Amino acid sequence: METRPKFQRTFLIFNQEDKGFGAGQDPSGYVKIEVRGNKGKLFALLQNINEGHGKLKYKLYLIKCDSGKTEAACAGEIPVSNRSGELKWEFDAENVGKTGIQIDKFDVYAVIVAYTGRENGGVICPLAAYKKGKIAWRSAFK
Repeated sequence: METRPKFQRTFLIFNQEDKGFGAGQDPSGYVKIEVRGNKGKLFALLQNINEGHGKLKYKLYLIKCDSGKTEAACAGEIPVSNRSGELKWEFDAENVGKTGIQIDKFDVYAVIVAYTGRENGGVICPLAAYKKGKIAWRSAFK
């Protein structure tokens, strides 16, 4: 069994992936993760993001990539108003989103867009943060 530090903090800055979701400027933001024992807290902030007049929904996914296979946990929807959005989420650091995956195993934190009332074929990702450098995750993400 791994020995985990009593307190751990991770701070990742989002990079723009898919264009067209900025409100006046390129969208930006960050995700901060704090873990104390088995209890974790996540805070995400988006800025300069298009509100989409109620037709766009932004969700934050934590993605683990391993040998071409991905597993994901949804942290929740990020409500957007006045060109910014915030998400606060508490989780079990040993079993994030009931996936059985520990928080330190996730490689990508991606903001995924869902259009209300419309099915969409591809993954649209305005912002993503990579823990260990950019990796290909979209083709295996469902």
